Amino acid sequence: MDEAISFYTQAIAINPNNAVYFANRAAAYSQLGKHDKAILDCNSAIQADPKYSKAYSRLGFSLYALGHYKEAVSLGYEKCLALDPANKMARDALDVANAKVRETTASATTTTATATTATPSTPPTTQQQQQQQ
Repeated sequence: MDEAISFYTQAIAINPNNAVYFANRAAAYSQLGKHDKAILDCNSAIQADPKYSKAYSRLGFSLYALGHYKEAVSLGYEKCLALDPANKMARDALDVANAKVRETTASATTTTATATTATPSTPPTTQQQQQQQ
């Protein structure tokens, strides 16, 4: 992954307006657990091309990974689906993130009861997102 990051960094230096380069480097950062850097690259990709749905999906993934579930929903997955309504992976990830929002909201308002609900799985990995291409 470090090599991929290096190559995308070189590509960005040559063409800093290519959303795909930023989004792909974001995917590489995510695979290394560097979600803060991935978020920065997703935002750069969105700035370069606000209609590039994959940038929003990857933004949602990184926000979710950092525990920012509401932001993953509103800034990532919902915007991705507005641009690409047929994106099943983003739809599934949105469902998982929404469940996590509900779970964290319920646990924040419930102080004495213990929930016995199942924890939703994590959204699809960056690798799974790349395989969907």
